[in-house]
Amino acid sequence: MKSVMKKTSVREIKGTLGRFMAILAIIALGTGFFTGVRITTPAMVNMFDEYLKEHEFYDFRLVSTLGWEDENIENFKNQKDVKYAEGSQSFDVLYITDMKEEAVLKTHTLTENINKIILKEGNMPKNPDECIMDSKLDIAVGTKIKVSDETPEDTRDSLKYKEFTVVGKADSPYYSENTIPKDAYNTPTDVTTVAVAAVVIARDDVSETDVYNFISAIYNNIDEIKAAHAKGAELDLNFAASYGS
Repeated sequence: MKSVMKKTSVREIKGTLGRFMAILAIIALGTGFFTGVRITTPAMVNMFDEYLKEHEFYDFRLVSTLGWEDENIENFKNQKDVKYAEGSQSFDVLYITDMKEEAVLKTHTLTENINKIILKEGNMPKNPDECIMDSKLDIAVGTKIKVSDETPEDTRDSLKYKEFTVVGKADSPYYSENTIPKDAYNTPTDVTTVAVAAVVIARDDVSETDVYNFISAIYNNIDEIKAAHAKGAELDLNFAASYGS
């Protein structure tokens, strides 16, 4: 019986070989597509996680409006399970390039062991009036940038030097490339820029109920948010579970 069924099956396949191969190809394509869809998200998340680990992206960022003293930083370093702790400053500064172009740039202290940058062009700064520029910005190595007089006075006073030379360009795990669609702000074309992940900062004494109501209000009205602004389409509950303090 099995021999007869086998012979019949082989005869039918030979008689309709083209149709059989087409069905086989459709099954293989569907299986491959399904497998790819299932593994894409975990693979991307794992790759991003490894990238952040490789470049020592910080787990916690402690911010103080009054600033931190060296003894505070040493105290953080001595805490259990703390691998690195470093102090840094950051400012939003209005610069003018030697081409008379203005740009507001986030200016960071260059840390040694945390948020390690990846040099793409040029050299690391050797002098205190030299700086590294994000590789995604259209500012060439060798450009001189000067702090604008329109920068707030307290920010200007916090900077020892008022003019810097760009000696290199690098990537940072703190920033990522992002394209703002032209319909987001009615610009003539899409705008490529650097961005950080959107964050919500709250006091540590905010009740869990208030936090829950806030998050629920966002994700229970996600369709309205997406319709109101193009950036709403980037909200994803799968990536909404991270936190910092």
